[in-house]
Amino acid sequence: MSTQKNKRYQFPQSLLAHLKTTLGDRYTVLPERVQQGYTKLLWDNQYITDANRHTKDSASWKTSAETLKLLFGDPQIFRDLNTNGFYMNPNRSTLKGKYKLCREDDQDATYYPPTEWVKVTFTGYAATSGRKGVLSGYQTSPEIIKILDDWSEKAVLDESQPSGFGGEIRGIETLAKKSNPLENVNTLVRINMMSLFEYRFQLELIQEHLKDLNLKTIYQGTELWLKCMEYLRGEEREVKGEGEGTEGGIVDLKPSLKPLQTLLLKDLSLKNNSQQLIQIKKLFLMLRELNFEGIPVTYELCSTGRYFATHATLQGYSKEVRYAALHTCYAYDLESAHQSILVQLLDNKGIDFPELKIMREYVENKEVVRQKLSKDLKLSIETVKDVLQALTYGTRLSRSPKEAIFRACGGDKEAMESVITHPWLAQYLEVFEKAHHYLIGDKKNFKNAVGIICKKSGKSQQMAHLLQGYERQVIDSLIKRSNKGDIALLLHDAIVCNGKASLSDLSAFVKRDTGFDLVFSEEPY
Repeated sequence: MSTQKNKRYQFPQSLLAHLKTTLGDRYTVLPERVQQGYTKLLWDNQYITDANRHTKDSASWKTSAETLKLLFGDPQIFRDLNTNGFYMNPNRSTLKGKYKLCREDDQDATYYPPTEWVKVTFTGYAATSGRKGVLSGYQTSPEIIKILDDWSEKAVLDESQPSGFGGEIRGIETLAKKSNPLENVNTLVRINMMSLFEYRFQLELIQEHLKDLNLKTIYQGTELWLKCMEYLRGEEREVKGEGEGTEGGIVDLKPSLKPLQTLLLKDLSLKNNSQQLIQIKKLFLMLRELNFEGIPVTYELCSTGRYFATHATLQGYSKEVRYAALHTCYAYDLESAHQSILVQLLDNKGIDFPELKIMREYVENKEVVRQKLSKDLKLSIETVKDVLQALTYGTRLSRSPKEAIFRACGGDKEAMESVITHPWLAQYLEVFEKAHHYLIGDKKNFKNAVGIICKKSGKSQQMAHLLQGYERQVIDSLIKRSNKGDIALLLHDAIVCNGKASLSDLSAFVKRDTGFDLVFSEEPY
């Protein structure tokens, strides 16, 4: 399969129409592609979340030169339009747009002042030896923020205006159709609106409680956390007692509900709750745009061949929001996917070494190992999972804030010390080092299982490229054997289905197509 990316830069058509109406000639005079590019840029960055927040300025959002090139044809075009000022002349070559961008010395060139709809707050720089590159940072102008807010708060769409998602930018590459298993995956995903309404209400109650206490965080298991549980149950009784058909009357606050239950496994924070409320609002805006029939989810290939949801919709959202949005669906997850594949690759080559014993132990008794690590490290199961995932993808056992261990431990020095000095984790990391020697060695460039060439030099990056190629093979097997409409969402090494599937059938399909003996787990949403 081709490694070309499916860059379908979709945006709500009603937002484009609203921008045209409110900004008037300042917007409509621009070439069609520029109008689309701006609409997409503003739609993607309407809210600042962890996904787009700038690393150097938390009040700014970030975007790459690659994205600006896709949206505007060239990053410099965006800079001229937005910040410097630009020239246009009548468009005589096409019917799309009355004017086109041109140079100052072109015939009939007319100067236009910069739009200034986006403010540059941080000038990015490229990576150099010993220094990571940083993307440029931006803030949306107050005028545009108000326009976006007005559009978001519209109760219903204006039927006289276009709606839906569209606006594919010219020149953007798409996935090759040849042998593309994604043909079986729906691009319109059904959302459980009732479940999403309920979870949103629960989040709002917790937010109110935190604000009433003037707290940013309530730590899990503390007295305040227990009182918050009592508060929620009290609100549940009060809401159920209303019985007047209000929105509150349909909300069930039982902690047994999966989204809330998952949320309560960790600290309750204003920041995390706010992130999730933004994600939910984004989902409802998309649902409104498509008359509540579903939300658009398309995929692109990353450099290893993995399927990434375009704009990370649902796939990149908090798992609690995903549980609520896809309530009644079932997720089928590869058990210890990369670890199992790695062990089988080595076994097939007749390769063994002492440290491989602990990887076999993990594959055979994953939950037991995690529980033991949780007890040894005095960390939650969720944190242990994060640590193991980080090590699987090549992070070092280091205290450095640049490493994933720092993030997994929340910067806690005691937690980091226990992680980086634990002998089992050191052996776990050693397995990947030795596996690299046997499976890749000194190869500079190599193809993974789906034919994508690895051009990375780092050992961890090369191992990720190798294993994610095999993972893609497995996922492709499941997609090809599914029927249209069976799959609601792809989640890297898992699929979310609209109905139940047979675990034994899934394993048999994969064995037949790839040769790997892999086990799947089922998780009801």
